[in-house]
Amino acid sequence: MCSIWSKASSFTTGRISMLQAAKWNFERVLTPDVKSWVRTYYEEIDTVEAVDKYTLRIRLKEPSGALPIILAGYFQGILMASPKSFATYDKDWVHHPAGTGPYMFKEWVPGKHVILRRIPHYFKPGLPYLDTRRVSRHERSADRQRGTTGR
Repeated sequence: MCSIWSKASSFTTGRISMLQAAKWNFERVLTPDVKSWVRTYYEEIDTVEAVDKYTLRIRLKEPSGALPIILAGYFQGILMASPKSFATYDKDWVHHPAGTGPYMFKEWVPGKHVILRRIPHYFKPGLPYLDTRRVSRHERSADRQRGTTGR
């Protein structure tokens, strides 16, 4: 069993039980029809159960020495999608990211930039300091030196 997330955690798409989101994500990855590329790493899982508000119980088909390592970060743990984003955008949910950090997704222009905006209900008062963040794509320095764009 593991206890996960703080009481303050929520997706940028709105309040949802992070425990229920984690359970939903495990079950989704384990569903054969989903054809998740990480499914093979989690096939030792038999059931996933919400024990209480903050505890997720993962029962295995047999003991596993690898699963704790995988859950701790091999391939970044289990990919966590917002169930609300998935329900809204279906397979296009990857182009409408939702996370649990201090910023929420505002705009994405592939190959150009991503703009993030401050979450007004972030659980740490006064944070984040910046209202928006813009992450731009820049040519790689080796491309600039050669005079090419890398495209």
